[in-house]
This record gives sequence, C-alpha cells and structure tokens, in this order.
Amino acid sequence: MKKLLSIALLLATVSAFGQSSWDRVYTILETKCQSCHSGGSPAGQLDLTGSPAELYDRLFEESPSNVFAAERNYKLIDAGYPDRSFMYRKSNWGLYAGSNLEEGEGASMPTTGDVLTDAERDIMRSWILFGAPESGLVGNPDAIEDYYTEGGLDRIEPPAPPAEGEGFQLHLGTIFLEPGEEREYIIKHELRNPESIEIPRLEVRMNDDSHHFLFFRFDEGADQDENEGLEEVTIIGVITGGANAITNDTKMIGGWAYDADIQLPNKVAYSWDANTVLKLNYHIKNYSTTAVMPAELFVNVYTQDVGTATHEMLSEFQLSTANPFQLNIPPGESKWDWTLDSFDGASSQDSVHLWLFGAHTHQYGVDFNAWQRLENGSKGPIIYEGSYNFDYTFDTGFYDYSHPPMRIFDEFLSMRAGTGLQIEADYNNTSNENVTFGLTTADEMFGAFLQYIVGDISD
Repeated sequence: MKKLLSIALLLATVSAFGQSSWDRVYTILETKCQSCHSGGSPAGQLDLTGSPAELYDRLFEESPSNVFAAERNYKLIDAGYPDRSFMYRKSNWGLYAGSNLEEGEGASMPTTGDVLTDAERDIMRSWILFGAPESGLVGNPDAIEDYYTEGGLDRIEPPAPPAEGEGFQLHLGTIFLEPGEEREYIIKHELRNPESIEIPRLEVRMNDDSHHFLFFRFDEGADQDENEGLEEVTIIGVITGGANAITNDTKMIGGWAYDADIQLPNKVAYSWDANTVLKLNYHIKNYSTTAVMPAELFVNVYTQDVGTATHEMLSEFQLSTANPFQLNIPPGESKWDWTLDSFDGASSQDSVHLWLFGAHTHQYGVDFNAWQRLENGSKGPIIYEGSYNFDYTFDTGFYDYSHPPMRIFDEFLSMRAGTGLQIEADYNNTSNENVTFGLTTADEMFGAFLQYIVGDISD
C-alpha cells in the first residue's frame, strides 16, 4: 500500500512544477526539526536529514524507538492514522485531544511549542490522514494556510468522550474545504479491539452542513485490499471499482444527516467481533462563499458487557434499484415507487421488527412516504411521512431533503420480510435536463435508512 494511489488521488496530483504534500511536510521537518534530529546522536535516535526519498523511507510505517509507543503498535508515520503516528503525536502540542502524549511517550517536540505553527501541524496531520503519499497533493495545504491566516468557519465542539471503561471516541478530521467545495470521502479504521464488544449507544457529532455520515464494518478480511487513508468517492471511482461508500463486503451500522444520539432499545445492541475494521463515509459541502470550512466528525461508542443484549441491531442503507443508475428523473414533477421486501439477515419468512426508518433524496426530492405492505401486495397503514420534522414529532407540511425525518418506533413495527414496505418519492426537477443517480447534491438518489432486529421478540 506504500505508494498505491487511487484514481481519485491521481486526478488530484499536482503538475510536475508544483509541490506535493510530502514536499510541504519535508520542508517543515527540514527547517523546524533538523537542528535537533541530525548528527551522530540525533534526539530520540531519529535522524531527519537526507533527501526527501531517504527521509520518507525512514519514517513511513516504521516503528519508533520509544518503547511505550512501539508496544502500542504506533508507527513514526502510520498512513491514515494521525493519532497513531508518533511523529505527529510528538508535535501535536494539544491541538487535537486524541493525539496528546501519554506518560511514557516523552516530551512534546520541538521543545518550544511555538516552533511549529498550528497550520504546519495541520498540514502534517492532513497529509497523514490522506494516506501519507510520497507524491501528489492531498489534504489541501493551501486551504489550511488560508484558514489560519485569513480565518474561517468555526470548528465544531467535540463531545466529551465516554468515561474510561464505558466506551471510546472515534475522530475523523480535520478536512479543510475551500468556499463552495463539496467532497465525499471514505476511510477504513482498524479498531484493534482484542475481544468482541457490544454497543447499546452511539453519539454522532458533525458539521451542520454535512450531507451524510454512513458507518460500516468490513466483513472479516475484506479490508485487506482497501487503501490506507482518506479516499475521495467519485462517480469515476464507483464505475471503475475504486473508492465507493456502499459495497457488498461491508455491513452497515448506521447513517445520519445530522448530529444524533442513538440509544438502542433495552436488550438490543450492535455487536462487533474482535479486530473489527470500520469504514467511515463522510459527505460534506462548504456552503460558505468566502470562508474555509474545517470539517470534523466525532463518534462516541458506548460499550457494555458482552451478553447483556439478547438481540443484535441490524442496519442497512437500501437504494430503490439493484442498479442505481436506472434512476433517471425528467424535468418537471414525477413520482417514483419501490417495494422493499428484502432485508439483510432475514429470509422471506422471517419476522422483521423495524425500529428506525429514514428517507434519503437530494435537492429535487419534494416528498417521501412509506406504507406497510399487505399480504396481497396492496398498501397497508402509512408508517412514514416525509413532511414531519427530523425528530418525527410534528407535521411541518413539507419535505426537507437536507434534514429528512428519522422515525424511531416506540414499539417495533413487526412484519414478515416477504411483505415489507411500499415506498414512494416525489421529485420536482427544476432543471432543463434529466437528472440521474449521483453523489453530489446536484444529482439524485432514492433510498432509505433502516434499523431492525430479526426473529422472535417475545422474550
């Protein structure tokens, strides 16, 4: 994986006359760190001299000499993991709580905190987050410089992490977006949990302008061919088998378009095996026309003793057709319908107990409703009205595609999987051209988020 570049990264590579992100990081190390990390006895047994290629090979995925860090399997530079990169941890100086040094890791470097600017720290962190490539421009270092010199949008306030022994916090960021910029990314995250865990609650916090956050876990071993670091999801990548949010080698955990505190019903939990590898999909847009946006995502994962729950919560994001590119919305008003009668983990005869349902369209969606489907195939009771507010407490009279309601049923909605749901979406394509399936808000989708359990719930 060391020098593997995805199609999206190749498209982002600067011209031969430009400067790569590694060049920027190398210059920071050369000018700010070499005075102590050179000569016959460099500080920390780490020599930061040599050519860019020599230094890259000395740092990339190499173990630090610090025993405490090495025992935790930190690397000097760990592609995709700034908080596990000892080089970054030593230079963090409190900028990110998850990268603060622990007792045993020694002192922060350089010894005077203001030797490195916060912009330089974020340039280094962002380069690592995007996979620490040796060539190519990633992480938008110019936007980082603009953010710290010209100012930008406010950072979100991180939630307090779970108390020790009650869970842990995941953090993705910071991703710096230029004014008007829209991006969708995926990243894999090795949890490194030695034993299976049970999760009754997830707390999600992200920027207000987030389009969505989708949360997955890889099937066992399926992450081996996945690139390290943040990768951009593009239509080209989806078509050619590159970076893609939804793949058949993952199981969905959840999907949200706004901050959420998901507390599962009593005796129900998510279940993750030992050595779980997660996939995070974050779609964000900077609606400001003047200011850089520092986008971040936090997930608090609360745990409990394994065996406390009697049922596993299953999650899906389903699209209306097996081939999403069949979605083709003409100019003007149109109605689309979809019979959802297949649920992951359930046969056609199994009982499915729906706990959560949420709509998903882009900007041309103007209504979204769902009904329970009867044995004869006709519509039964309506179970979801898209005109409700996002907490599903009152009818607003209109459907807001950017914050669609997320209905959580006080009592499970039980059905046989083979009957399922009848779903309808209304669109008003105000453009002069057909709008097809795509990843940006200018394209369209017709999908739904679901969370449910399968089997007997009499106990």
